[in-house]
Amino acid sequence: MNFIKKFIDSYKEQSRKDAENAVKQEAAVAALQGGAIFPRAKERIDREKALGREFFSSDLTVREYLLCREAQLETIGQVMGSCFYSISLFGLMGRTMGLSQSEYNHDKFVSTIGSLVKESSELVDITAAQLKARRNAVDRMLLEARELGAHGVIGVRVKASHFNWATRLTEFTAIGTAIRLPGYKSDGTVFTSDLNGQEFWQLYNAGYLPRELSFGVCTYYIKCDPETRQIIDPTLIDFMKGRSTNNQEIVLFSQGFYEARSLAMDRLTSDAMAVNADGIVSVDVDYSIQTVEYMQYNKTFHDPVVHFIATGTSIKKVQEHTQPMQKPKMCLSLRGGTWVDIGSYDSFIPSSMSYSDDDFDDE
Repeated sequence: MNFIKKFIDSYKEQSRKDAENAVKQEAAVAALQGGAIFPRAKERIDREKALGREFFSSDLTVREYLLCREAQLETIGQVMGSCFYSISLFGLMGRTMGLSQSEYNHDKFVSTIGSLVKESSELVDITAAQLKARRNAVDRMLLEARELGAHGVIGVRVKASHFNWATRLTEFTAIGTAIRLPGYKSDGTVFTSDLNGQEFWQLYNAGYLPRELSFGVCTYYIKCDPETRQIIDPTLIDFMKGRSTNNQEIVLFSQGFYEARSLAMDRLTSDAMAVNADGIVSVDVDYSIQTVEYMQYNKTFHDPVVHFIATGTSIKKVQEHTQPMQKPKMCLSLRGGTWVDIGSYDSFIPSSMSYSDDDFDDE
């Protein structure tokens, strides 16, 4: 009887937990769809706020944190936003069958249905999905920052995945540290920046502030033509006719890469102009190239797909909203050296240099 009672009690307890989890899951989905802060994130922030103003969390390094502290920046807490986006290949090209990933090369795919496009062009749906994922992730990070009462987020680290044909997923994650500025006259907006503590201090004292982490992306499909195939995969006839005997540029591929870069950088610039920025600093460019292999007219073709992502911090001259911060006196160490004490100051000596005690005597 005890066994049966324990089984029934265990079943009831598990049913209760399942019901609670279902309610939490519904609340989480509703929050994400409605643009509200994620419930678990709200719980974490409330716990940190309950601990008082002296407690914070941060993804800054020790040196970065101490520099921000000496510059009188108030470090509040770590904030994050993330978004995974699924793209339907059926909606993208009207079909989902016939495309498989190579077992030995994850960036190579084999198509049994020929080229995926009629001519070289941007894959607009994939680009739009990456832009949407970016927008959702950053907005969710800003929700956490506003909940903490932050003026901005610095040291933002970005993970932007390229579209994968095998999983049909693209993902964008932004993680940074929320801060408050001394004497800052906030207009209600929260800025984002991937600048580290030292770079932000220099920018701020020069009378500039970040506006946002700007972003540009483009996925571009390059359809290989017969002339290009003769260069990269020549037949014996091509050699005999002298078509592939010389080193030469594959103009079609170069052109497609430039098209992808131009579109991505244009969107990066548009992002900055939309927030009335003066310019963009700390621009980082990343790209990957996938290939789609297929047979046509008994010949093998390889179509490259270029995924181009550019990020940077847009800035604006807003000297009237700032007051100079104290100049940090911290000395950052170089790798491989040792700290020595000279008078009242700690100083650093690289390991490649050697000194005697006489070198530090007072004159």
